[in-house]
Amino acid sequence: MLLRFSCNNFLSFNERACFSLLNAQGNLSADGIHAAALYGQPTSGKSNWVKALLFMSNMALHSHKHENLISETLSPFLLNANGFYAGSYFEIELLLDGTHYRYGFEVQHSGISAEWLYAAVAGNPPQPVFTRTRQRITWLSAANRVKYRPASDGTRPVWLLLSNLSRHAFAPAMTIIRFFSNSLFIMAVNQQTDQADWETAKKLLTMPNYKRIVLHWLKKTDATVAGIALAKASGGEKAGAVELREQQAMVFNRNSIRILKTPEAETQPETEFIVVKRRKPHELAPANNFVYFNAAFEEATTLKSMLNYGFLFAHALLKGATIVMDSPEKVWGVAFTRYLTALFLNSRHFASGKSLFLPHRYYIYPEFLIGIFIETAWASRK
Repeated sequence: MLLRFSCNNFLSFNERACFSLLNAQGNLSADGIHAAALYGQPTSGKSNWVKALLFMSNMALHSHKHENLISETLSPFLLNANGFYAGSYFEIELLLDGTHYRYGFEVQHSGISAEWLYAAVAGNPPQPVFTRTRQRITWLSAANRVKYRPASDGTRPVWLLLSNLSRHAFAPAMTIIRFFSNSLFIMAVNQQTDQADWETAKKLLTMPNYKRIVLHWLKKTDATVAGIALAKASGGEKAGAVELREQQAMVFNRNSIRILKTPEAETQPETEFIVVKRRKPHELAPANNFVYFNAAFEEATTLKSMLNYGFLFAHALLKGATIVMDSPEKVWGVAFTRYLTALFLNSRHFASGKSLFLPHRYYIYPEFLIGIFIETAWASRK
């Protein structure tokens, strides 16, 4: 589970900003905090906090694959005269499988200037696993220094060592990368993340247990909904529902590149749709028998959002995850956000330590606090 995230010199963050989910005593207990909220006026930096976490996630997952990732996505604080040349700082603390990890890095447009990984087990003080100053890498364990020397020597200036170590079967790196890949869902409500969420929705729609949960939520939103299916349209004018065969093994890794710039041709609307089947079609006009949502490109509506993001929430219910969502009231609407919050807090699928992140963008009424920012813990402990 996510315990703490810090950053500075990124977008609107000049000084170091830290968001902590530790309890008041600073303990690492998963039961310490179930709900928290990010409050502030518009343009106060709440969405930038989400983007900072998204940047760190993409760096961990993709820095060794895309040489231009830093140059295209790093956005230092430019109101400071030294912001462009100073390093941008990112650090995350995680509690995974009983081990407390503290991992972070500093990055400039020229590459990684510093990187570190600390680990502690069963309440012991954290010990450095490795530290890095540019291309100089120091290991605490002599055995690891020898065993992973090829990975250390092969890490390029624009790569994170953690990313490269995960490819060389270094267990702590693989654990952290799995968190970023399969258990951290960042919904930044923009075209880049929407596209990845849409692709994930199309995959998970083929899984009956996921489809059942999302269909139930859709019916909560609109009582006329009778079913959902994938469909393909010719020129966007007509569509026929096409049920996909159930996959033997679920493929779940939504964190493909979500923030990189793409050629204009790749951002054009596609011809695959999720079709919402309506009840009692004989009572509706023929044109209203099906409602088409190209969920990656349309304006936010609750029904569309259920199709785009609902499968990720279903995955969190079934498997456990950390979900970071910007502006839930804009995505879901206030009433449905309250419903989802209560569902996650009271569901028998969830142990007491599980919850759900929902960063809020606008001012809200105090009684809505519980529905804003909840944290879903790491659930692969079972």
